[in-house]
Amino acid sequence: MRDIETAIAAARRAAAETVDAAVPATVEGRGPSASARPSMMTVMAQANLRPDRWLKVSEYGLFFGKEKSRLIPEIVVRIDLTEDVGFWVKEQVKFGNPAQYFSTYDGRSCDKGGAWESAVARAMAFDPEARPYVTVDVKAALAQPVRDRNGEPFDLPVDAVVGIALSYSGFFEWQAMFRSAVLRGLVREEGHRMVGDTALFRLRAKTIDNHVNTWGVIEFELLDGIAPASTS
Repeated sequence: MRDIETAIAAARRAAAETVDAAVPATVEGRGPSASARPSMMTVMAQANLRPDRWLKVSEYGLFFGKEKSRLIPEIVVRIDLTEDVGFWVKEQVKFGNPAQYFSTYDGRSCDKGGAWESAVARAMAFDPEARPYVTVDVKAALAQPVRDRNGEPFDLPVDAVVGIALSYSGFFEWQAMFRSAVLRGLVREEGHRMVGDTALFRLRAKTIDNHVNTWGVIEFELLDGIAPASTS
């Protein structure tokens, strides 16, 4: 039994070292991997989201970057609801402990380099339960100054860019909001692209408890009106 476990561990290490190697045809019903040459969609997606801070969430609340102890009750932001302008749809796979992530914006190339099919195979070599899922990256602009739960302000001006990379469960909150925005006429489909208005949102942390684990997701409350951009 120990020899089998050793062989499996060795195979996983080998797979991790060959992310760019050719991978046989199917991962979850996919066909052979297409060429992973760069695409403008991938380049633009990675170039446009260069936030001043990354907004994250735990079961305890919102926070910026690694400042987990400095929790934020809520943030009011403006988000352009036009696809590939205010948000980018991507496919992502999570694996390992601590968690690692591979993403693709075009379905062919991985944001960490190499072909997407090879990246998924590498993730599944580490964790056979790993599966790609759809989520989004969001680009938000602060509409109001931000303070932590003790009332202390952050050194971020109005209009500072906040990046949000949503988790698997966090995407369902975004999806529910987006459906509401469509029904309100704030988003329209033009060809194969979603074109929308810039809307005002209040972001808060929402705790999820499945009786085994507890975690947080970001709740998007769609507000009425648009906050003007700073003129300073």
